[in-house]
Amino acid sequence: MATDKSLAALLRALQSASGEQDISRILESATVLYALLSNPSNVSLLTSQLLSAPALWTPPTLVQNASRVLNVFTSASVRLLRFQETPGARDYPDTQRSLDVNDWTAAVIKGASAASPRSRHVLVFAGLLQGFRSQGRHGISPDLHNNLQDALVTAINLSLHENSQDTTATDSSLIFAISFVFETLDLSHKTAAFAVGQIKDIIALQRLLEDLSEFSRSLNLQWRQNKLSEIDVSEEQDFLSDEALRTPVPLLWRVLRNTMFAIVMLSILRHLCFISTRLGTDKLSEYTFVYLAAIDILSQYPRSAGAFLKKNQPTEIGRIPQHPLDRCMDLFFLTAAEHLAFILDADIARELLTSAASPYLSTDGDPRLLPIFEAAHSVMLNLLAAPHNADIAASQIESYASLLFQVFPRLLSPRQFLLAIKQLVRIMSPPSLLSVQRPLLCSTVLDVVHFRIESATSVPFKPVVKVPTVQSEESNENSMSEQSVLVHALIDSLPFLDIGGLEDWLPITAKSVHSIQDPTQRDIAKSRFWEVLSSGEMDVARAAVCVAWWATKEQIKQQSDMIKECVRLIQPGRGVDRSYDKDTRNLQIAENYPHVTWSFPSDVSAANGVT
Repeated sequence: MATDKSLAALLRALQSASGEQDISRILESATVLYALLSNPSNVSLLTSQLLSAPALWTPPTLVQNASRVLNVFTSASVRLLRFQETPGARDYPDTQRSLDVNDWTAAVIKGASAASPRSRHVLVFAGLLQGFRSQGRHGISPDLHNNLQDALVTAINLSLHENSQDTTATDSSLIFAISFVFETLDLSHKTAAFAVGQIKDIIALQRLLEDLSEFSRSLNLQWRQNKLSEIDVSEEQDFLSDEALRTPVPLLWRVLRNTMFAIVMLSILRHLCFISTRLGTDKLSEYTFVYLAAIDILSQYPRSAGAFLKKNQPTEIGRIPQHPLDRCMDLFFLTAAEHLAFILDADIARELLTSAASPYLSTDGDPRLLPIFEAAHSVMLNLLAAPHNADIAASQIESYASLLFQVFPRLLSPRQFLLAIKQLVRIMSPPSLLSVQRPLLCSTVLDVVHFRIESATSVPFKPVVKVPTVQSEESNENSMSEQSVLVHALIDSLPFLDIGGLEDWLPITAKSVHSIQDPTQRDIAKSRFWEVLSSGEMDVARAAVCVAWWATKEQIKQQSDMIKECVRLIQPGRGVDRSYDKDTRNLQIAENYPHVTWSFPSDVSAANGVT
């Protein structure tokens, strides 16, 4: 039979192969022949020979050939399914009696015997799972799919205990297989595949981590040598063809994403940041979990955190690099620094963080730099907010505040601006040391905000950078204008002012709310103003000031329109039943909100004629 003769010729060639061309030709022939064999013994024989042939498993091409062998089983499983679905397309008479998918798979698994290392078995199972998954598991039973996953996890765990003459190459091929197939596994098998936690041999664990680090570093270097790394994400539409964007590029990033999910340490994730940044870290739950877990561990050791940042600081200090990959790695550094800024020693923070963030604090509108721009501002805010960085805050907060007003709203999003102003007010208010050193700085910043409200535009705009938020926050931000954002900045600052500052800024903020030209934006600001005053954001002392201001006869007269509007917002279309309990002298909003109670001193209530 033709297929038997082809198999015999292939096995002879496999034993005598000596060069790169021979190996490539043999593996291509094996891929085609796998789907044509009708005898399960021949399928098992071919598998056994592929996994034990010296020509394939001798350094220095061991890792490269491991990926080729995995692809053989992936492609063969796809071919078999397609041949069975379209029998008229078969070119050989023997294919009319080709094996059923389940029988063929069982024969392949049988060929993964004790004659070959377990790490090579992982390649077989990973290739089969990936091939069946690419075809939507058509023709494969659920039991078989589950058995393949069980076999894969078992082979992974057993391979970790094997003795190999070339452990580095073996571990590298093992890591490649796991990364290739990890996303296709069910949750229970994903959990079981994390076998590192079960390793008792510390030396073996250290070697594995070193191999992971070397693998990620090598992948990073290979990406830099690839012309695709020179194209920024925002420029892909300009430099790549429609055909490339439709199939090859998405496929490349899927493969790279699978690789990234197998890497579990922060220093390794740095080398793979070009993958995570391209795909979007907010969409990668596995990445987020691993990244935050690594950050959480590192934050327990300030000295180690400083050493990590120092080792991985930007290569071009004080300037924005030209290569997209270097900018991507700067983004990774700043994102990690944002989490670690609170625990760093002041000297290290000054040396590393300010110099790394400074070039990105103003981007001149370059859309490619906006994510790094926001990360740099977050680093500066966290750096200035750390209590032990009072000296840094005293020397830099004024210039940073000035910079904020220069970049908003042209570059800085409403969300980021509001966060920045609120954080600055918190830093400049008691009990911080800065409030003693520079007592007028807080009111100066708020004065600038208030001054800009008059000349600010009331035209709604969308955020500069779309940031995932809860629905209400996103809709509010999308309907904001420069004017309303500035008013919200005053409102959000109120809970952090000292008592004297709060008394001064309450009436100013209330008038600013009324000055918003757009009715929709004004309603949102009114609702937020009363929320700050009544929802518990104030502490007891500040809440008492707010109550006294709200209940003052003069303020009630001045702000009557606002109070009526507040009532309308709370109970649209309904009247409010105000009942006054003279024993407790409380003004209560009854009806739907009986739990909301306002208490006033007796002299204030009487002075305002409340009955």
